[in-house]
Amino acid sequence: MKKRIAVVGSGISGLTAAYYLRRNYDVVLFEAEDRIGGHSHTHELEIHDNRLNVDSGFIVFNDRTYPNFIKLLDSLDVQATPTEMSFSVSGRDFEYNGHNLNTLFADRKNIVRPAFLMMIKDILRFNREARKIGGTDLLLDTGSYLKKYQYGEEFCNQYLLPMAAAIWSTGTNLITEFPISALVSFFDHHGLLDLRNRPQWQVVKGGSVAYVRKIVAELPDVRSSTPVIRLERKEHSVQVVTPETTESFDYVVIAVHSPEALEMLEDPSPEEQGILSLMKFTSNEAKLHTDQRIMPRRPLAWASWNYHLNWDSGQAALTYFMNRLQHLPSETPLFVTLNDSGVIDNDEVLAVMRYEHPFYDNYMLSAQKAWGQISGKRRTYYAGAYWRNGFHEDGVVSALRVCEQLGVEVC
Repeated sequence: MKKRIAVVGSGISGLTAAYYLRRNYDVVLFEAEDRIGGHSHTHELEIHDNRLNVDSGFIVFNDRTYPNFIKLLDSLDVQATPTEMSFSVSGRDFEYNGHNLNTLFADRKNIVRPAFLMMIKDILRFNREARKIGGTDLLLDTGSYLKKYQYGEEFCNQYLLPMAAAIWSTGTNLITEFPISALVSFFDHHGLLDLRNRPQWQVVKGGSVAYVRKIVAELPDVRSSTPVIRLERKEHSVQVVTPETTESFDYVVIAVHSPEALEMLEDPSPEEQGILSLMKFTSNEAKLHTDQRIMPRRPLAWASWNYHLNWDSGQAALTYFMNRLQHLPSETPLFVTLNDSGVIDNDEVLAVMRYEHPFYDNYMLSAQKAWGQISGKRRTYYAGAYWRNGFHEDGVVSALRVCEQLGVEVC
């Protein structure tokens, strides 16, 4: 008889773990929400007789730094299609799109603005010098590093900080606290320090729901709308307590964010308490909408990712142009905006979501290194993209580590 495993959480980490463990174990997947998929969130819309699948959480991946996620898609026979990954920044009196020289100077006045030209010079300097970071600089946060090496205000506020904030779905003020070593490592690994030889970005054909449905179809027992309220770990079993039942399992894979993981543990060990409590998350509101006022004024400056700085409120919003990213066959522009500051007309909002994203600081990095101290102990295993960089590939890798601990080899 196969041993029983409860997988708690149906994001990319929980889905991957359940999928690869299913042949060797009797797997039950628990999800608190009524929707399976976590950040893989596809909205099925009908606009002017067009049926569209529009993603609002996980959207893109690339051919260079997502090898294990791509293997997962291949095993599921899920198709992907190339997309354009361009980035724009706009504010009260400036805007640019870094896709090419023409879009970079979408506002032609930038050609003769010394501050804008200095920003470009600083971009080239940062790309050149970032790989050389060493010694005590490795201990600096991003804000301190930029100040120490006297990078200009335009480079910081109109390029690096907005781009990093867009990548990690957080505010620019929090990015200044981000370890510079982690930021540079990510930028280098993803080709963001190069003007050429960048990876090819892709989207899942038909939306991320395509792979979610394929995995769910392979799992024998998937329980949505079933929150796990307590995990009671015994010598020979784990009792999984939900509002309706208490069931016995041999092992549990916890694939939810660390605060939720800690909350459901009846008796966390000192190591679990210490490590999981170091890992913090930020909450971001996302709106799927059709209001193009959030976009740059000049169509030439429209990019796939658009960072809008609102000087009056001091806030910034990130908008994904979904027609371009997902090749949507719709004349109606569709956008997903994180952290709208009140610009978007409520009448043009199609859906409102809230997503949690990991907040990376030195405490988080320290906790990540201690994963082996708690995973595989007391019949409990930990998965989650936050154990690495927070992206889909990281969620898959975290699940593969759990599979290895449980004796399941994934080719």
